[in-house]
Order: sequence, then C-alpha cells, then structure tokens
Amino acid sequence: MTNTTTDVDIFLSKTYDIIIVGGGTAGLALASRLSETPLRIGVLEAGLDNISSDPTLHVAGGWPLTATDPKYHWGFSSTPQNSLLDETHGNPGRVLNLPRHVHRASKAEYDALESVFGNQGWNFDSLLPYFRKTQSHTAQPSELFPESKVIPSVHGTEGPIHTSQNWWASSLIDPFVKTALSQSFQINPNPDNGNPLGVINVSRAVHPKTSRRQDATETYLKRIEGRDNITVLLGAQARQIIFAESNEFLATGVEFQIGAYQSPQLLELSGIGLRNVLERYNIETKVELPVGENLQDHMLLFINKNLKTESELKATGLLPAGLSVQYIGNGQENDPARSAQASVTGHPFLNSHLQSLKLGNPSHEKQIEELAALLDKQANESQKSMERAQLKLQKHWLNNPSENVPEACLMFACLPGMAGIPTPEGGMTTWFPISHFHIGSSDPLVAPLIDNNCLNEYDIRAFLLMIRFVDELLRREPFGALLVQEPPRSDEELIRHIRTTSQVIFHPISTTPMASRELGGVVDSNLIVYGTRNLRVVDAGIFPIQLSAALQASIYAVAEKAADIIKTHHGF
Repeated sequence: MTNTTTDVDIFLSKTYDIIIVGGGTAGLALASRLSETPLRIGVLEAGLDNISSDPTLHVAGGWPLTATDPKYHWGFSSTPQNSLLDETHGNPGRVLNLPRHVHRASKAEYDALESVFGNQGWNFDSLLPYFRKTQSHTAQPSELFPESKVIPSVHGTEGPIHTSQNWWASSLIDPFVKTALSQSFQINPNPDNGNPLGVINVSRAVHPKTSRRQDATETYLKRIEGRDNITVLLGAQARQIIFAESNEFLATGVEFQIGAYQSPQLLELSGIGLRNVLERYNIETKVELPVGENLQDHMLLFINKNLKTESELKATGLLPAGLSVQYIGNGQENDPARSAQASVTGHPFLNSHLQSLKLGNPSHEKQIEELAALLDKQANESQKSMERAQLKLQKHWLNNPSENVPEACLMFACLPGMAGIPTPEGGMTTWFPISHFHIGSSDPLVAPLIDNNCLNEYDIRAFLLMIRFVDELLRREPFGALLVQEPPRSDEELIRHIRTTSQVIFHPISTTPMASRELGGVVDSNLIVYGTRNLRVVDAGIFPIQLSAALQASIYAVAEKAADIIKTHHGF
C-alpha cells in the first residue's frame, strides 16, 4: 500500500498535525476519516501488514493457527491467578488490524455512558449513526432466521465494512434452536436495534459474496490510498509522549522505536498514571490518573457434550483451519464450508438475562437474590467510586430484566478437528471483575504487569447458575435425544471445572475509562486525557463498563464519533 512504510526516514521527512499511535480497529478508522480533511496524519503501528500476505488471516477459522504465532501477539501473560489454580492467561496480539464479530450491546449499556458516567452526548441514539456509518450490511435470511432483514434506521448500507450473517450451519443447530424455543426463548432476527436478547444469528465482519473477512486494513486503509496527507509507519513502538515545557501538558510529539505498545503503558511511560506506580520506576508524575486500574474482560467457559453417534453431525462444513485456507488458494470463495468457518458462527448465540435461566431450578429466585447481595457486599467493600458505580449498575440490571441487558451468552458451537470427535460445545461470557494493567518497568520493551483478578465469588456463583441451566436445557427434547446424558455433577465438581477451564476471551476494555474525574475517569467526553490539552484516547479502553457483545462494532463507532469530534475542533 502506497501510504504505508517501514522506512523511518520517510516518516520523519514529513510534518504532522496529528499522530495516531496504533493501527488497529480504531486507529485506522480514525486515521482514514481524519485524512478526508487537509490535516496531516501520521500513524505509528508496532505490527506489520501481515494481512495482505497471509491468507490465514482472511478466515476467522484461521485463529487457532495465529493465536500461538508470535507474529500476531505480544507474548504478554497475566500474573498467576489464584482462583484459576495459578494458571496464567495470554493477552492479545499485534497485526495491522484484527477483525471480530460485529454485533452490538444493549441500548441500556450505551445509555449508561451518559446517565451513570456523566458523558454528555454518549448514548445509544447518538452512537447509532456511527454504527451505521461504518457498516454496509447484507441480511441473509435462513430457515432458522427467516425475518432477518436490513433495517435502514438500524443498519448501514454504504459504510466501508461489509457485514453479513452466517447462512450455512451444522445439522445440530436446528434441534438446538427448537429446544431453546420450547423453553420460552424467542428468535431475535434483528438484535442490533438495542435489544440483543434471544436466539440470534450474530453479525460478522465477512463479505457476503467473497466470504472474506473484513477489517480496517482492507477497508478504511484502502480508502486512503493515494492521499498525500497520511503516512503509516509499520514496526514502530511509541516509547513516550513528548509534552511542551509548560504546565498545560500540550502533546507535541511521540518518541518511538521498533517494538510493541499498549495504551495505558504509553500513558504511564509518559508520566500519566498513579503516582505510586510511576515512582516505582523513577518516572516523574505529570498528571495523576487511575490509568490501568479498571481493566475488564469477558470470560469464556467450555461445556462439552458427547453425541450418541458421530453420524448425527452431518454436513457441518466446519473444517480444520488449514483446509479452509486451501479454499482461498483454490479460489472457491463461495464454498459453504468456507463461509461457516470464515466466521466461526456456524452456531447461534443465545443471549440471556440471568433471571431467565430457570429450567428445573426451584431455588432460582433465591439464587438471584444471593447474587444481588454479593454485588452489594462488593460495593460496600470497595474503596473506588468507579467500582461502586459499576456494581450498583450491575445490580440494577440483574434486578430489572426489562432493561434487556444479557448477562449470559450461550454460544452453541460444533468444532470438529479441535477436540477429536466432533462435539457441541457451549461457552458463556459474564461480567469480568475489576483488574489491573500497569507497566512493569520504565523500559517499554518489558511486558506490562496484568492481573486479571479472575473469578470472584459473584462470578463463580453466576457460572454455576449458567452451567446448571445449560445441563438442563440440553436434556430437553429434541436436542437431548442426540446426546449421551451424564449424571448431574455436584457444586464442588462444577466449581473445579470453572476454575480449571475458564479463560479470558480477549475483549479487554476500560483501562482509560471515559467518566467524570471525580468518579475515576481518565478521559472526558471529548476523549481528552484529563490534565492535558490535546492528548486523546480512542479505543476500547474508554468504555467504563464491559459490554455484552464483542467489541469491534462499538470500537468502530467510537472511532467514527471521535473523528467528528476532532474535525469540529479543527474547524472542519
């Protein structure tokens, strides 16, 4: 691409009005939109443009191959987690943009940005035009989701990112969905309208005609080709932000070298963070803010079930990743197997409120009350205003199903080739406890310290509720007739299963939350870091709460809104 380079001299030969650190989902979308003006834009990206040269990245089914490849991840690891029997978790990766699912959270969650955290102009209705602006959506009705359609007020049709829905799936999906419907769950054909509850065919960043994954590199970045006001330097790590010599902390530049980076890490290396963290590494505190103190992620738990006979799994099209990659080379772009594997959504999502997980559980209401009491206990013990606000909000949603905030997501998946005999696997996400992300050295090449703080008492109890529900659901007809039914496990057995198999799902968020400074925010509603004049954060770190969805769609919307904020600031 003509606007990207690995030549430092070429990058330094130009003058820039704005420097963007990070060529990921938000960075490239923001850079592309800002380059529509006369502003001169420079982008520093630590990764390389592997997407154009590696076909594995074109299908989501290639993720098992890339997840362990050092070309695509930083090699960061969490501290040992006591609740996970001292297991550590890896943390995600580097490449010029990374695509994901593109579904949205509930209206109530986006509205809380304004009503709870004090960000004027940030709510579902104000973000909806930006969700639409990034998207060119194609609805793909199927037998299970016949009412899927493009809704002009909800979906975009002219944006750079082509989105679609899976149209070909395992023979096990039909009996699973029928079982869910028999237990009062409903098909939700259009979950992007602010209510994501029910059985959904999740949207994906996959071109409906080519089955090729869509990402900011192939969409937003391609739109800038030939523009002379933007340059992307690859393989460049930001070491620190350079401020003018004044008390106003006007950012004037970025010192960089070849290597790796993270947003809270860069802020702390530049003297913005907690004083007790910075002093540990002899870094002068320029602005004291709780950077990295509010890290949250989703957790994933696998529940494997065995089929009575392997012949029950017919024509899934979910092939080993290597074979899916071969389809690209052979040009078989519309092969059903490639489409299903391209999204890893050959399965529906069952988004549920915890109040709905009742099957065969006479003590369900009491368990919900106990969960609410645990949230009260955590809030009373917390010394942080931000955490107390989050826990209060979580309790409100727990007690008010009408808010349509899913607290559990059952992902029914058939993944042959990953665990030997083809088996349906169920995974669930839940709220993640407050964690920490801080520098471990003044050397930016030293990995940061990440404490995931996995599985507090609330999380374990919520997971227990979910597992009991899943076990009972999968005993019901017609799906139950296909499975080898095993005797129920004790709470002790299930808790050990939770501790030994739970893992983060690589949706980190809220390390630089957008909220009032009194509440513990790091950036204001214009995304400017408190105490600075012109330093902004535009990524998932600005969300003060974890969302009930994968993050890509929300990150694109933030980048689009940020571009308008910055354009207005510069008079465009």
